[in-house]
Amino acid sequence: MSTQYAELDGQLRRCLNAATDEGAITLCALLIKPLSAIAAHCFPAITSAQTQHIVLDVSWLALKNAQRLNNQTDWHPRHWLALIAVRRLQTEWEARDPDALAHWQACLQEAIEHQRPINLDARRPVHEPDTAHLDCLALCQRLGIAPAAETTDCLEQLLPLDHPVSVLDDALTSRLLAGVAAYRPVRHGDAPMDDPAFTQLSAPSLRWAVRRARWQYVWRERLKSTLGTPLETGLFAQWLNAGPLAGRLEADGLPRRSVENHLGSSLDITLDPRALTRSVAFAKEARAQRRRLANRFIWDGDWDRRTKDLRTIPQFTRIADIWAHRLDLRASSTFMNYHHQLDEGRPFRSSHKGIALDSSDKILAFLDVYRFYLEDMACFGLDAEQGKDTIGVAVNRDGALVKINKGLHRTAMAQVLGIDQARVRVRAVHRQWWSHVVQTEHGHDALQRMSTELPALEPWMT
Repeated sequence: MSTQYAELDGQLRRCLNAATDEGAITLCALLIKPLSAIAAHCFPAITSAQTQHIVLDVSWLALKNAQRLNNQTDWHPRHWLALIAVRRLQTEWEARDPDALAHWQACLQEAIEHQRPINLDARRPVHEPDTAHLDCLALCQRLGIAPAAETTDCLEQLLPLDHPVSVLDDALTSRLLAGVAAYRPVRHGDAPMDDPAFTQLSAPSLRWAVRRARWQYVWRERLKSTLGTPLETGLFAQWLNAGPLAGRLEADGLPRRSVENHLGSSLDITLDPRALTRSVAFAKEARAQRRRLANRFIWDGDWDRRTKDLRTIPQFTRIADIWAHRLDLRASSTFMNYHHQLDEGRPFRSSHKGIALDSSDKILAFLDVYRFYLEDMACFGLDAEQGKDTIGVAVNRDGALVKINKGLHRTAMAQVLGIDQARVRVRAVHRQWWSHVVQTEHGHDALQRMSTELPALEPWMT
């Protein structure tokens, strides 16, 4: 038996790491029979199409996150894959159980009404040993079977993979490979219009607009790296070493990118994202101010007095709506709103993302991207390394953390799912807090004094 398991683990590892169509097909073919059987047992009313959706999700989640297995030494590939399947079945149960759905909605509503964190049970990454054990126990209870004593034995009991490999039909294969191409990790610095998940939503009418947006992005980044960054670096060195322009540079707010490059991870804070309830609210007419502050680390003014509940912004309501209706995205208000725009002849378009929602199928595909990202986060937690940029926060004048624009969708997802741990980056501080902390220090000593204060900061609670 150990030889058989070793061969299976070797096959799974090759499938996950090869990044080939054949590997993806083999992985899905290994999953479809046992996962379909357990889904049918858990959800008697489930359709064949819905079962295939679960199988595809598990396959995509495993392939997208294969690097985690390479960095993970606690689980064999078959157990790692089974844990993803168990968690995906758990989110399916949450969506299908009326009581669970009602409780989730009540928690969101209560948090918004009383302006406090969402009181959801903490959802931890699936491969943490204690979490994995609890997930297995919960699934065994729903199946009405006695769990094995060890988590690994329980996983093999729940999802035996040593079976004849199924043959995928052409339609399922096509969907599988389209998702594999779309759901690749997005890393910091990737251009927004090059997100592979949205490539399917492009339109011929946007071709030139997207090219122009990409050209502007490339040239902006090139100018930044060849002119802006060297100039900022030189000025920042003046400030660090008390040069003649040091006072002027600090009065102007210090270049944020230079501060980030200098302090690096010292600007990062690990916190419970559910506690981030306030977001900075720049007025529409203050866009110029927001652009002016974009590369300043020290912010002057009353921006920290103009905040709003993070759970009332469009990004949060959209994400919550998608998660609530993930079994039927057509029933979501978000789908209806986009379709209303389509019916009026003004479909949603974005050259920034390179998409045009000019059909019902494209609207559904757009919403399904976010649904999958939610499933991904429900399984693996909030990964600070993924996304176009780091999730950003600012320190207000009282030394409390408030959310800023960077990473609003990911923060909303974490709150909707009950994720209890995330790494964020301080991208700005209020002038008054800065002055209170650094006092008479300047340059290196001022940054050192400030950075030692950051780990103790907490989100602003109203």
